[in-house]
This record gives sequence, C-alpha cells and structure tokens, in this order.
Amino acid sequence: MAMVLCHRLRRPGCRSQAAFTITELIMVVGIIGVLLSVAVPRYSQQVREYRLQSITNRLVGWLDEHRRLAMQQSGPCAISINTGQASFDASANDAGISNDVCGATVNQTRDLVLRLRNLENGTSGLTLTLLGTTASPLLFSFRGLSPNGMDVQISLEGSSRCVRVTRPLGLIRVGRVKSGTNTCSYTGM
Repeated sequence: MAMVLCHRLRRPGCRSQAAFTITELIMVVGIIGVLLSVAVPRYSQQVREYRLQSITNRLVGWLDEHRRLAMQQSGPCAISINTGQASFDASANDAGISNDVCGATVNQTRDLVLRLRNLENGTSGLTLTLLGTTASPLLFSFRGLSPNGMDVQISLEGSSRCVRVTRPLGLIRVGRVKSGTNTCSYTGM
C-alpha cells in the first residue's frame, strides 16, 4: 500500500521498491517442490534401468567372448552359473569336460569369472534366476553351438531383464520381463 501511495503522490524522498511478497515466494517454492516430487522418483528409476542395461550388456559381451573362444580354440567351453552369488565362472570345470578351452587359457587377458554384483555401485540387491530347464554349466561347443542353452533373469530393484542362449545354435538374445508377469519377451529389443 505504501508503494502505491509513493508512486501516485510522487513525493520527494519516497522511493519505489520492487520485491516479492511472501505469498509469491511460498507459491514458487511449492511449485518447485511438486516438480521435484515427480522428477526424483522417475530419475531414480532411470538410473536403475541404465545400471541393469549396463550389467546385461556386460553379461552378453562376456558370454559372446567365451563362445568365440570356443570356436577359435576348437574346443568346448563350460561356464558354471551360481545364482546365489550372481556369477558366471569359466575357470571351474565342474562338468568334467575334457579339453575345456575356457579354463585352460589362463594367460589371456580376459575375465574368467563375471560377478554381476561387482559391476556397478549400488547393485547389491541384484538377483539372478535361472528360468525353465536351464542347467549349470552352460556349454559352448567348438562350433559355437550350445547343446543345453540357458535362460536367465537379472533383476534389480523392481526392474528385470532376460538373457537367453538359444539351443542348439548358441545365439545370445536379450529380452525384457513383461509387466505384471514373469515371462520374458525377446521381441522389439
């Protein structure tokens, strides 16, 4: 009210001051609070999705590397799967396969064991589940074929991805878990 009188009366010593009222300030802070309450959970979900995608891509690359190694070295490759530790191990020959090239080439610079929980920070809640009739170890023949195949689901805080090694061709596919179900969809990826 004083600002209006100063402006209209044009008194000498009266200065007009531009400022925000407390009501305007509360409204702006409230709008920012509402926007943040919507944005932060969505951002957290995106971070989980990117972490899960990164872990899945590392697993696919690691499996493909061992498949190619079996073809290059002309020998079978056995990979043990440990769901409790969420790890894949190419160094242990639990299946008793002779001439296993994955564990025999220790001098190469590659990871013999892939521990999915150690790939990214904040993935201690990661779970690994074998689907269907998947049996450990996963086998790759000297031609890159997989006689037993594998279906595995990787879950991280509500988000899930699937990795399939097809039988008998040994092709590696990535899929998503359909919302509301436990089935994997490998189309449209």
